[in-house]
Amino acid sequence: MPIPHSASGSRAEDLFIELFSEVFGAEKAGYLYSQYHFYDIYQNSRYADFVLENNGRRIAIEIDDDAALTWMRQSHYYMGLYSYT
Repeated sequence: MPIPHSASGSRAEDLFIELFSEVFGAEKAGYLYSQYHFYDIYQNSRYADFVLENNGRRIAIEIDDDAALTWMRQSHYYMGLYSYT
């Protein structure tokens, strides 16, 4: 099964998909949505680098320039607990 690439073309995001596929299996990469569009609590249009969706639950994943991961809980995001929200 071929490994998908990020919608943005970012090398760091492609590396994340490769790592995710190695750890969880290439078939599970189908649960990742690249450049996922959403509206924040102020109705501003935004994009998450990835959203992992399974059984109706979504986890936003942001990749920075150094390919480090930040896992966000939706409730914490809406509470403003992240400095970049």
